[in-house]
Amino acid sequence: LDAHLADNDYVGGSQLTMGDIPAGSVTHRWMQWTPNRPPHTNLEAYYERLLARPAYQEHWSTRMHHEQNRFRAINRLNGGNRYGTRARRLSAL
Repeated sequence: LDAHLADNDYVGGSQLTMGDIPAGSVTHRWMQWTPNRPPHTNLEAYYERLLARPAYQEHWSTRMHHEQNRFRAINRLNGGNRYGTRARRLSAL
């Protein structure tokens, strides 16, 4: 995708298309949830173009709010350990 975006602004070429919806979703998760990710200059520029779009901002700000609440609830249920009781048992060994 990074190589494709070297010559294209979006997945389908110069304009936003339906193909950018799943690609944008995966890119967002990768950019937000992958620590120490390797640099992908073109993909990062693509992500910035998506973030500049008001509809994209609205969708992800709402979605991230729900995801953060879900993760907080899971952490509370797991006693603060997001990996659950099995991970606690394994760490006690």
